[in-house]
Amino acid sequence: MLKRLALLVLVVGCGAVSAPEKVARNFIQSYYVETNLQQAAADCDGLALDKVEKGLKLVEGQGIDAATRHPKVFFDLLKSETDGEESTYLFKVTI
Repeated sequence: MLKRLALLVLVVGCGAVSAPEKVARNFIQSYYVETNLQQAAADCDGLALDKVEKGLKLVEGQGIDAATRHPKVFFDLLKSETDGEESTYLFKVTI
């Protein structure tokens, strides 16, 4: 069964990062495609970081590595908006 998920990523005040969309895409890639929660945590803050940290606690000691089975995940950027220092991205994630 194919699952689809619409995901809204909000990037606020990226500081030195010149491309907020790249940060959002890196987060989606790390979290959903690669299941690399440590990297995903580096690309987020606030509520998203809380969720990633809870996920890290759940898999603590489980040894997720290259041998771990991962679902096929695809994502597309559906919409992006920028208002001052705040950028919002809506992705369609297919799992």
